[in-house]
Amino acid sequence: FTLIEMMVTMAVAAIIMAVILFENTKFNNSIILTNAAYEVALTARQAQVYGLSSKAVEGGSTQRGYGIYASMDDLINIRLFADVDGGTDFDTSPVSEEIAGGVALGRGLEIKDICFKRSGTLQCDGGDNNSATIVFRRPNPEAEIRDNLGSSNGIDLVQIILGSKNDPSVKRCAVIFKSGQISVKSNENCGT
Repeated sequence: FTLIEMMVTMAVAAIIMAVILFENTKFNNSIILTNAAYEVALTARQAQVYGLSSKAVEGGSTQRGYGIYASMDDLINIRLFADVDGGTDFDTSPVSEEIAGGVALGRGLEIKDICFKRSGTLQCDGGDNNSATIVFRRPNPEAEIRDNLGSSNGIDLVQIILGSKNDPSVKRCAVIFKSGQISVKSNENCGT
């Protein structure tokens, strides 16, 4: 081999390795985001199971319901809570209702949006969509879905849209239906 041939061969190998590393990082970020969306969905399912079974918490008291809480004010936490006071929202005072088992997003992930479907129309981007409280109460497997105003009027489902801080084009949604169904949607189906 001549020196020129060796340099061309090394340049081609370097380009191929760079492309592979870039695609691998992109793939890894997609897998991490998908796992986070499934973790949110599983936490909602856990709240549903706890709510149906009337799981007792510290002190032996049986709760009136269990739920999850997501807010645009706290972009990295989805909270799992026991509805201690029987209210309609997640409370932090006088006694915190939060219990272990929520989702703490990491690795550059955050809540991108919270969308509510009311009367067939999906509403995103602010307004009453800046937090969501989803509660499951015994004996009904259906969800009580409330916006940040505490209203549940006409809400058919809520989408908690997760995304990467580094790549806003990739997102996943955890979808909780009023009927109690919980699912995860991919990038192209979020916000629809």
